[in-house]
Amino acid sequence: MELQLLIAGGIIASASLIGVVTTHALLGKFFTNNIRYLISFATGVFIVLTYTLLEEVFHEGDMLYTSLAIAIGFLFFAGLTTFLSKAHHHHGPTQEHSHSSIDARRMLLGDSLHNIGDGILLVPLFIASPVLGGAAIVGILIHEMVQEIAEFFVLKEAGYSTKMALFFNFLTALTIFIGIGIGLLVTDIEGVVIPLLAFTAGGFLHIILRDFIPSIFKSIHHECKPVPHIIFFVAGLILMILVTGGH
Repeated sequence: MELQLLIAGGIIASASLIGVVTTHALLGKFFTNNIRYLISFATGVFIVLTYTLLEEVFHEGDMLYTSLAIAIGFLFFAGLTTFLSKAHHHHGPTQEHSHSSIDARRMLLGDSLHNIGDGILLVPLFIASPVLGGAAIVGILIHEMVQEIAEFFVLKEAGYSTKMALFFNFLTALTIFIGIGIGLLVTDIEGVVIPLLAFTAGGFLHIILRDFIPSIFKSIHHECKPVPHIIFFVAGLILMILVTGGH
């Protein structure tokens, strides 16, 4: 399982290098024009994954303690999101305001904490099932791709060269392995896997309700193009239903 987690961390960390595609004229234009739709796809992925998790934890765990762990996970990520918002957390290139080097450093710190959280969440998923772990890789990878492109633009606006922006994005992405290490240590404690899975479900619920969905509605409000979002959302649902159907 440790090898699977290392591979998963490596795949997710590699998303930090996607900012390089924005330096290509055609690819950069394509990603900046369509990146918002990937959030809709990720939402479909996370909804199925979270539903599967909730089924698992309520079937295996005590109702009261499971509900409490879900609530704690939700509130923990609410606090983390509040910090990230102050650190300029974006889901796409922004032209609303410029960014300073201080903004960039805050963003990198916030991203490091976010990646540590992702690493912790991966561990109980792989313990529960390689299928759930694989599904989580898909959802987190898509989320990271969108976020990393946005952060690449922030770093560029703050005065970083392309090489330095990619380097610092990759360096912060590697903190996912710190989270994986913490997750492995925690899950060695007897009886902690189900509560940690419930905590993960709470975290995913927060991401869906307070991160993804507001971002989607904001995009639809500005562009009045709901159909592409619906198509990508349904595609994410179908993909994860197929992946987790045998679980």
